[in-house]
Amino acid sequence: MENLFSVAGLVAVVTGGGTGLGLYTAQALDANGAKAVYVVGRRADPLQKAAESAVNGSIIPLVGDVTDVDSLNDVVAVVEKEQGFVNVVFANAGTTGVCHDPDDNVQTGTAGQFQSKMLKPELLQEFTQILNVNTTAVFYTAMAFLELLDKGNRQGNVVQDSQIVVTTSAAAYDRSLLPTLTAYCTSKAASSGLAEILSTKFAQRSLRIRVNSLAPGHYPTEMNSAYMAMFPPYTNSRSEGAFQGARSLPREMCPAERSGSPEDIAGAVLFLASRAGAYLNGTTLLSLKVLPSPLFELAVHLPGSNFGNAPSNHIDGQLLVVLFDREGLHAIRRWAMLSHFQLVDQRKDLNMSDEVAEIVRIARSALDALPKFGNGQPLG
Repeated sequence: MENLFSVAGLVAVVTGGGTGLGLYTAQALDANGAKAVYVVGRRADPLQKAAESAVNGSIIPLVGDVTDVDSLNDVVAVVEKEQGFVNVVFANAGTTGVCHDPDDNVQTGTAGQFQSKMLKPELLQEFTQILNVNTTAVFYTAMAFLELLDKGNRQGNVVQDSQIVVTTSAAAYDRSLLPTLTAYCTSKAASSGLAEILSTKFAQRSLRIRVNSLAPGHYPTEMNSAYMAMFPPYTNSRSEGAFQGARSLPREMCPAERSGSPEDIAGAVLFLASRAGAYLNGTTLLSLKVLPSPLFELAVHLPGSNFGNAPSNHIDGQLLVVLFDREGLHAIRRWAMLSHFQLVDQRKDLNMSDEVAEIVRIARSALDALPKFGNGQPLG
């Protein structure tokens, strides 16, 4: 069982490797003995900073655009010239795109009004672009490196078969994000399905190139920095400095009461890239403490409250009441998996010390007033 998680001698490529999860991935591989870790992205500065952060000097910057086949081929040519093979490709590059309508209330308005919002030309263009980066480019990346991955198997420098790891998202499994991040959720669900299809297709062709997915949940990255900044840094009472980089989250949002940290994503990466994960193919590793709640959720606005200090209460196992200000609500709708919150009342005559029972009464009244599905459940 020794060296089970070793990546010594590994040659890896990480698209979107200059920032966020891609950077954490590259740093984890470098710190644990990889021979070469190529970080690919469109911006030279973050890539160079990533290379400078390497404790073992194995991170190599390569400017390239994963949505451009010619650019990808140029990247492949450099890696082939310098290494001759690749063991693992992390198809990680991605984007959230615009928030389609952070103020949209799913429960109100006509079909025509909702249609006109969703069919704005700029949103349709953005939708296509997000799919291009998050889904189509995954296919481009897999195909571009296929021969080098095959050569990685023949090189025999590691015992596990070559592999492509696709970064999807826990948002691929959340239906509640529809009004705000439709394209992002759709693209991540599609890339997860694409990974499964490719794993089967490669197996049918006896290529021995595995394809797995990593679906992160709440992690602090450049892409979601505005959202994560709403939450204070996480502190662990048992060990100072543990889970460095994580943010404190409400228990209702995550039972661990924190986001993921760079070390959490590093652990998942090392598992997938090493002998430890060698038996996995066509698998999605969900790096999340809990799946997004299916509960219908309402927010009662109280001036001066915020998401970090807001009390909450479950009602009949169905309703979660949280109190925070309008600005915080909109930020959460824009960035989080809690886009299904609805602002149902603005009570200036209440304050944070009022009885939870009164807050519950307000929420119940608001819930009763909302349109219902045929089964009696609220639209949400």
